[in-house]
Amino acid sequence: MKKTFLLLTALVFSVLGVNAQNFEKMWAEVEACKMKDLPRSAIDEAEKVRKKAERKGNFAWKTRAEFELLALWAGISTDSLKVYVERLNAELSGDELYVQNLKDLKTLNLICHALLGDACNMLSRKLRANKDMREDYKRKSEEHFALSLSDWNVLADASVADYKPLMRTLGREEDMRLYSNDMLNVLAAFSLSQQERYAGREAYELYDSLSRFYAGRGNRNGALLMKINALNSKRHLDEWGERLSRDDFKDSLLTLARMNADIEAGADAYDV
Repeated sequence: MKKTFLLLTALVFSVLGVNAQNFEKMWAEVEACKMKDLPRSAIDEAEKVRKKAERKGNFAWKTRAEFELLALWAGISTDSLKVYVERLNAELSGDELYVQNLKDLKTLNLICHALLGDACNMLSRKLRANKDMREDYKRKSEEHFALSLSDWNVLADASVADYKPLMRTLGREEDMRLYSNDMLNVLAAFSLSQQERYAGREAYELYDSLSRFYAGRGNRNGALLMKINALNSKRHLDEWGERLSRDDFKDSLLTLARMNADIEAGADAYDV
């Protein structure tokens, strides 16, 4: 019985490895077309990845393809991008949301909102001549990004290992052990970066709240890193009249470092 179980386990991991290699090989074709400046061909190849991933129930590769298709259509024309965005929006609102074999439907919805937030953000930047449409897509972008962070517990419980193909697209390829390898820190960073809100009131409030959230879950490393991000944001809070001076910023970091000298992230306070 034990030998049978081990054989089945080895077979499962073998199949998963082959599938990952197949997707990587298909993705290489997308990148090759982009290098040759052939956007239409790149779209065709990305569509192949998207359709295969949907058939296989591989959400991570499907969504990576969706992000790439958004960027490619944006480079062709605003109208093409608008059509693609509306299709994605309809898919997200529909009853059949490619959830085959997906462990967590809630996580899927949150990541899809990040995808649409990015798409609407692209459109708001491209529609410079039409103020009303530009503002409308900017509002939609903000709404989708807000929805992508509407359930921190779900994202904190979701592991980046399940969405590995998306990490480069979401701009988070570094080691995330100190955040317990969760999707919360990934989507929070993506939301702020795509909206160019690295600093200021909103960034400070988000980072400060996330620091308290991680502390509440017993993750002192994640709490400290978010607190450092909050302090960095507060250096630019001119609109509050509360901008931290350089000396106050250094003093705050040293205080955090001393208070957290017993954890791994404590050293990061010295490196900022």
